[in-house]
Amino acid sequence: MDIWASIRVEPYRVKAKPAHLVLIKRGGQKVGPLPHKLQYRMDLGRGKGRTVKVDDNQISRLHTTVIYEEDAWIIFDRGSANGTFVNEERLPCNGCVPLNLGDIVGLGPFTKLRFEIERVVEANQER
Repeated sequence: MDIWASIRVEPYRVKAKPAHLVLIKRGGQKVGPLPHKLQYRMDLGRGKGRTVKVDDNQISRLHTTVIYEEDAWIIFDRGSANGTFVNEERLPCNGCVPLNLGDIVGLGPFTKLRFEIERVVEANQER
């Protein structure tokens, strides 16, 4: 049984904080947001059919999954060969940790992303 198939966050149950991952070049230069804002569940890897396809031969076809659950963004390593890192600390194979604002996510040795949460201004807030 695939334990990942059971991870599902229903949009009507949870209102996720808008967030995205920003691809980083060497030297920390911001390249730009990935094509998609984070959804309730996103699979990242170099394989076809991933929510976010990353062109890097050093990462797995299904490398990592990011989900929103219980008011937190959580990143899971999906058994990747070259590892998933958060702030240069390698996650255990199939392990997970919550993401915090500004965390640097490494997919294998070369691909680095920064986790950012967007500031949302409610329409009814006073300015």
